[in-house]
Amino acid sequence: MRTTAFERASERPFDVATLHYNDARLSAMQALRESFRWLSVHRDGIRISLRGESGEVLPGFMSGGEAFVIGQPGQRYAIVLENQTSARIEAVLTVDGLDVINGQPGSTDHRGYLVRPHGSIVVEGFRRSSSTVAAFRFGGVEGSYADERGSARNVGVIGVALFAERGATLDLEENEVELRRSANPFPGGFAPPPANRPYY
Repeated sequence: MRTTAFERASERPFDVATLHYNDARLSAMQALRESFRWLSVHRDGIRISLRGESGEVLPGFMSGGEAFVIGQPGQRYAIVLENQTSARIEAVLTVDGLDVINGQPGSTDHRGYLVRPHGSIVVEGFRRSSSTVAAFRFGGVEGSYADERGSARNVGVIGVALFAERGATLDLEENEVELRRSANPFPGGFAPPPANRPYY
């Protein structure tokens, strides 16, 4: 990890993604009514997924417009961000309500990771120094990193706030996947689909 310059186009993120996570036992009742799949979430040109130790995308389901990712107790995971635009994106990440870089309560005022154009990053844990992290693991509230820091209220949620760079053109339609998802089969007679809907 190293520091570099990035001036935000706005104080507000242009999009925010939320992923919930839990182990299979605690998710079973809700999941009975949902279909499992290898889950990744697309938010305005950024693909977000949780990956296991072998790099596999972890399974999950969508319910009520929310994404839920399933893991096993003690299983290590990483957050993967893939930038499908031609601009640098700043991503402020939280796990269990804590900023993954500084361990403080999450805020969009904090600085985040930069994802290069058409690049990706893998965030493996809470940053302890420029070269070490405390690994992300599936587990209960008791004993979680957030519980150790006295703020276990938000255990089970991952947040990603996305910021565009000042002066950059964030042309999301250049992404062919996004363009195809927004294609209108009846352009002469019906309204186009909403611009900001979850992609999965």
